[in-house]
Amino acid sequence: MKYVLFALLAIGIFTAGFFAGEYKASSTIEDTALNKRSAQNGAHNDIASDMSKDTNIAGSHHCDDVMPSSHYAQHQRNEQDASISNIAVEIASPEISLDGVASNEVKYPLAQQELVQWAKRHKAELKRAMTEHMGEQSAEMMFEQILKNNDFLNAPIAEHSIEKDLGTRQDIEQAIEDYLIVNSSDPEMTILDVICMQGRCEITLAAQDQIALVRLHMSLTNNGVPGVSGTSAPTIFMMPEGGVWAYMLVQYH
Repeated sequence: MKYVLFALLAIGIFTAGFFAGEYKASSTIEDTALNKRSAQNGAHNDIASDMSKDTNIAGSHHCDDVMPSSHYAQHQRNEQDASISNIAVEIASPEISLDGVASNEVKYPLAQQELVQWAKRHKAELKRAMTEHMGEQSAEMMFEQILKNNDFLNAPIAEHSIEKDLGTRQDIEQAIEDYLIVNSSDPEMTILDVICMQGRCEITLAAQDQIALVRLHMSLTNNGVPGVSGTSAPTIFMMPEGGVWAYMLVQYH
């Protein structure tokens, strides 16, 4: 009987120890699993946090570098308005190189600009042609005479728009050339140049008979060509070897 009780007591102690060990092991396993899941969740949270920070940083830089669409559109409109304003000022500005012409006398700014630029170039070309024809010293003296009271070359004023002037220049030039050829009494007369622009025509001639040349000028400006009239007497240079060189300035409307 005593041995039986001792055996039962031993079995009970063993059983209690077994279940206690199982419970402890189970608790340890569960704690380990919980810790592992917690660590994984923490890692995921850290990664998500880092990604969020990186995204915020990138977003911040992106906002700094890229203009919002509404602001960009406004910026583009401002630039276009400024460009249009600059063009308008350039076209209408009285500061176009006028060479002595008062800004309040300018009726057609673009035509005026063309005329002034042409006059500058033409004066140099005219002087060069005169030098070739009569020598440097004589050309210098005659060029000064031509420029006296010559508003067409010194301070020209555009009286018509470019479109209207272009439509009449060549017709007037051709009409004057035809008249001079047909009505000259000097067979040696040579037309050197005829240039018409903005209501004025400049004519340069070489001839042998001075009197015939003066008469030709008078007939031309006395309604020889309809619409053409005189502005001044011709400037005539007597060539040392004989013959004359003449500069005429007429107007047309």
